Amino acid sequence: MNSLVYSANVIIPVFLLILVGMFSHRKGLINDAFITTSNRVVFTLALPASLFSMVYRTDFVSLFNPTLYLVTFLGTMGGFFAAWAANGLFCRRDEQRGAFVQASMRGNLAILGMAIIERALSPDAAALAAGLLAFLIPLYNVLAVIALTGWNQSGDRRERLKKQFRNIVLNPLIIAIVLGILFSLFKLRLPALIETSLTYLSRMTLPLALLGIGGTLKISGLRSRWVPTAAATFIKLILVPLLTLGAAIPLGVTGETLAMIFILAGSSVAISSFAMAGALNSDTELTADIITMTTLLSLLTIGGGLAIMKNMGMLG
Repeated sequence: MNSLVYSANVIIPVFLLILVGMFSHRKGLINDAFITTSNRVVFTLALPASLFSMVYRTDFVSLFNPTLYLVTFLGTMGGFFAAWAANGLFCRRDEQRGAFVQASMRGNLAILGMAIIERALSPDAAALAAGLLAFLIPLYNVLAVIALTGWNQSGDRRERLKKQFRNIVLNPLIIAIVLGILFSLFKLRLPALIETSLTYLSRMTLPLALLGIGGTLKISGLRSRWVPTAAATFIKLILVPLLTLGAAIPLGVTGETLAMIFILAGSSVAISSFAMAGALNSDTELTADIITMTTLLSLLTIGGGLAIMKNMGMLG
């Protein structure tokens, strides 16, 4: 019973904010323009400030664990290759194939994953997770480009690839995390006034981000594309976390560190997958369906997984 209460306390507040976003969008309290603007604020200001602060305020050297980078890499690559091998079974058109593969392995780490980690685990675990994002976000982007161009033979392919790789290098989240690591390594400290301002910016992240996620979810199209949507959802929410845990447990990962990588591995598909699918001429409708289904179901799979792990004594 305690395990279920623990999971409910972690998941329900996040789920309720997403529901508020869905309800607000339906009732016209927020519109698409608000969501676009707020997402830009989250991505370029609030979330980078939050990730920088998490890493900046910790002793990153003492927390660094290369095993975690290995197991998250193995879990991600396992999902990528599984989706690549299986896409022919579930996708009828070439433009669906790349979208299917991308959505099967690319998680919403920075928003949904970190929201749950911050609520469920310690500040040190959150800082360690933020450090992992500096590795996983570029990996996701590179694999997404490979997937989305694998069946795309459009003439301007080279230009599109250049633009996507430029976006990876200039990603504000990666820049913020790297700066946080450098400040932590060299023991650099910002003036108290700037730290306070970063704290204020950080507090904007979750409410704006989760409202935006709720406002973008659309359930209407799921019925017509339910087979590839369900298959990609299974790979992302079930297979990838199991592969990650299967790599982590034999290597001695335990306690809240194990919970942290499980949450990252089991997070829903990143909303940025939609923009990249559109930029590389892939199926945006299928991508949107998978984002919707994984967002709604990931709260159940992560909550259920944490409850099972806690009940088995795996979380300490």
